[in-house]
Amino acid sequence: MEIKSSVIIFCLYYDERTKAYIYNNYESLIGDWLFPVEMPSTTKYMENHFYVTWLAENKHLWQDKRYVGVVSWKFNQKIHVPHLSTYEGDEDFVGFYLKQDNLIDHTTIWTPQFPT
Repeated sequence: MEIKSSVIIFCLYYDERTKAYIYNNYESLIGDWLFPVEMPSTTKYMENHFYVTWLAENKHLWQDKRYVGVVSWKFNQKIHVPHLSTYEGDEDFVGFYLKQDNLIDHTTIWTPQFPT
């Protein structure tokens, strides 16, 4: 797997149905900055397994990237699909959110302790 972008987002799936969803909805992004990763179907918390086990075992895929992220197979149902192919920002963190959301309101919903 050759990754040319400075951004890499791993899209987690756990079976053939969720894998097909990724290929049906994000095909044009795969190989650019989005990369499907199969998680064990017996793992209840995919993101936990990904961070604790998979990232360490596959460091060669992401260690030279500027931004590394993870989303679930159905992320387009929760947020907009960003254009990251040529992203070269200076931020330490890039948050995805729906375009119609006010970012402060959105943050307050998900992080109630956020000072406004």
